[in-house]
Amino acid sequence: MTSPHDISFQLQRFNLRLAAKQWHPKQTQRTLCLHGWLDNANSFDLLAPHLNHQEVLALDFPGHGYSDHLPKAASYSLLGIVEQIIAFIDEQNWSNLTIIGHSLGACLASLVAACLPKRLKHLILIEGIGPLPLTKTAPEQFCHYLNITKRYTKKVLPSYASIEDAARVRSQRSNVTYQMAYKLATRGTKKLPNGYYTWRTDPRLLTPSAYALTEGQIADFLTKISCPTLFIQGKSGFFVDSKILLPRLSCVQELSQHSLDGGHHLHLEQPLAT
Repeated sequence: MTSPHDISFQLQRFNLRLAAKQWHPKQTQRTLCLHGWLDNANSFDLLAPHLNHQEVLALDFPGHGYSDHLPKAASYSLLGIVEQIIAFIDEQNWSNLTIIGHSLGACLASLVAACLPKRLKHLILIEGIGPLPLTKTAPEQFCHYLNITKRYTKKVLPSYASIEDAARVRSQRSNVTYQMAYKLATRGTKKLPNGYYTWRTDPRLLTPSAYALTEGQIADFLTKISCPTLFIQGKSGFFVDSKILLPRLSCVQELSQHSLDGGHHLHLEQPLAT
């Protein structure tokens, strides 16, 4: 199986270093992989080796994996990360691009595709299409963000005696198996001077967004996606009995849909089927 290369890019527009994993660098076709919330580029370790007809690049988002955290004066937001991804694509001068996104990465990929209709060849969305909608009034959302953010100003992430312990806790608190959590933890943790391990994740990623898009605004973005799009859903994933899924899928111009046995992390559960 092909081994990946660890590489990094300096995102000039934002003065950020973005880390990534690269497979099949000699191929002329290119696929960009976007991981889920609090995950990292290792999320695509099982899928990417099978895409051997193209170069595959899996990014660590800012605040995740080996990428830089945002400066203290900046805040994480969905549209902010979309802007950073688009700046990255622009600085690499990429076109005819395929994007694969999982969960948060699929939400971001949906918005990126809407903004770059002439640059994308294909879009593959795994367990995500558009972001979570605004459920409060705008003032309520912003005040909620302000109140929670104050508590995270000096938050220290928990430490663990081993990477295995960190993975075990992640598995217990989320919808991933221990094996999946361990794969993510090997890139997502760092060793402390006292010999313990903690997550590399920026604690500010645990705070709510300062603002969110309404369902109507999300639909406006989705209608702008013009490339062929594949939506892959787990039969026991996040969208079981979802009321927003079908209206969102109907917004995309050229869409096909595939359902697989499995949960939210389909690309780790069934990389060949995905």
